[in-house]
Order: sequence, then C-alpha cells, then structure tokens
Amino acid sequence: MAAFYDKPDAAGLKETFAKYMAEQRWEDMKLLFDHWVRSLDAATGKPNHPDVDLFNHYLRANLMTGAVPHEMLDLADHMREFELEPNSASYNLVLKSMVADKESYGAEKLIERMLQTGTVPDEESYNLVVGLLIRQNLVDSSLKYLDLMLKSGYTPSLTVFTDYIQACVRSGRLDTLTSIIQKCKTADKIKVLCPQWAWCIDISEAAFEANNSKLALFALEFLARWIVRGENVKPPVQLSVNEGLVISALSAAGRTFSTDLLNAAWSLLRKSLRQKRAPTPETYLAKIYAHSSIGQLQRAFGTLHEFENAYGNSKDVDLELFSPFTSLHPLVVACCKDGFSTLDLVHSHITCYT
Repeated sequence: MAAFYDKPDAAGLKETFAKYMAEQRWEDMKLLFDHWVRSLDAATGKPNHPDVDLFNHYLRANLMTGAVPHEMLDLADHMREFELEPNSASYNLVLKSMVADKESYGAEKLIERMLQTGTVPDEESYNLVVGLLIRQNLVDSSLKYLDLMLKSGYTPSLTVFTDYIQACVRSGRLDTLTSIIQKCKTADKIKVLCPQWAWCIDISEAAFEANNSKLALFALEFLARWIVRGENVKPPVQLSVNEGLVISALSAAGRTFSTDLLNAAWSLLRKSLRQKRAPTPETYLAKIYAHSSIGQLQRAFGTLHEFENAYGNSKDVDLELFSPFTSLHPLVVACCKDGFSTLDLVHSHITCYT
C-alpha cells in the first residue's frame, strides 16, 4: 500500500483513515497504524506519537474486525504507553464490544471505573450500559445508571426506553415502569420519548388490569401525543383508540378514584371520535360509574343528561340502560351513600335537568 511508504504525519494519517473507514478497510487501518507508530516522524526524527482521536480510530478498526472485550480493554489501556488517557469515546468502543458479547458484568465494572477515574461517561456510554443491563433483565442495576444518566442531563435513547417498557410489562414490574416514566418526565426528557402505538396500548391494558392509575394516565398521554402527531403530518393520519379501551380506562378510574384518569380517558375519546358520532351507551355508563365512584354526583348527572340527549329517543337502545335498578345502579348507590343530605343534593341535580 502506498500509504505505508508516504510516511504521513498525524493529520495525513487521519485523512487516510477517513478514506479507509468509508471503504470499510478495517484491516488496512490496523496495519497502517501499527506501521506508523513504529516509524519515525520525518520532520523530527522522533517516533510517531498518536493523539487520542487517532488511537480511537485504531480501536474502532479492532472493534469492527471482531476484537473481544478483553482485547479491546487491553488496547485502551495501551494508550497510556503513548502518554494518552482514554476518553469516553475510547471506552464507548470497548463498551460496544461488551454489548456485542452480552458481557453485562464487564460493562458495569467499566462504567464504574470511568466514574471513579474522572473519565465522565457521556450519553452514549449510559445508553450502551443501561440498554445491555435491561436486556439482561438486570432492571435494578440498570435503574442506578438511568438515574445517573438523567441527573447528568442526558436522554435515554428510544431503543433503551422501549426495552425498559418491554421488560417491565412482560415481567409485571409496573411500579418500576411508572417510576422510570416519572423520572424521565421530571427530567423533562419525556417530550422526546414516546413508545410505539402498539406498546402504548399494551402499557394501558396492563395498567388498567393492575389498577395502576398513574401508569394508565401516562399511557393515555402517550396515545394522545400520537394522535396529535398524526394530525400534524402531511397528509394527516387520523389515529384513534378503540372505544373498548376507553371503557376500560373509565372503569379503572372508578376503581382507583382517579379524576385525572377519568378526564384523560374522556379527552382521548373526544380526540378519537372527532365529533363524528356520540360515544356508545356503554361508554356513557362507564363514565357515570366513574363519576359516581369518585363521588362527583353533579358530573355523574351531567353525563346522564348527555346520555339521555344522545340516546333517550332512540328506538335502537334498550330502555334497560336507563334503569336505576341495573345499568344506573352505581349512581343510585352513590346517591344513597350519605343518607338524606346526599338525597337532597340529588334532588337539586335532577331539578336542574328537568
């Protein structure tokens, strides 16, 4: 190769490496670097001395040719023979080899070493380690580094965020998932993190089943964000949630006494229906149940009034839906909860709508 005989300086070697990387000539990069560091500088007559960037190119070439983690770590330590200190980019290349070999223990040790020696991990460092740990189902260990990542002002990648969601939903660690989303939200990182639509549905269904109102609320917020995104693209994409999911959300809101979840579910339904039709009778009844359970009798009667306006004169609707002994029984129970004082309040509400 001509490059072996040109005796380039460091800048010239970087230009050659840039060309080799574009052509994926990784073996040639390794050979040229080894030859260059054993040669003398033409201007000074002293041995060529790489800088950190040059050595990192050499590390990358070794990574791309299959160097295993311990070999990569030895090469990074070899930098000190040139009076160089590995930087975060150097260690990230080592971490990538550990990720490829699923060496979670080594990755955790390396990032601890970085923290202790002052080589501050960057966003890529944390994403590599956190992603590896979560894929190995080491959720508790990964949370430690996620905390450090957020405190350092960095953002988890969407891949890492999605891996967290998958691991937590599949293992039933919904409180952990809620904590993760809350941490990202507190650090103002949640704006750029939104799981795929299908995963938002999975999160919400798992949260409803577990009566986890906070996680359910996060899931509905994600779905609402997707609907807004769809409306803002060209051409617009009209996303909408299944009304059965909203009924499940309203039922969960009633069981957990969560006004926030109730409001979010109803808002999401309105966004999905786009004023093209009224909610189904079952959805109205679920909302009445939720208001009744929470103790919001005025809102429950308001919803009942909307329900009657939408379906009261419909021949296709079973009148049993308006029965206080069956469908509206939760509202009746709520009205009787505190005796005569509640009944007086109920009478005033009924008067308002008659």
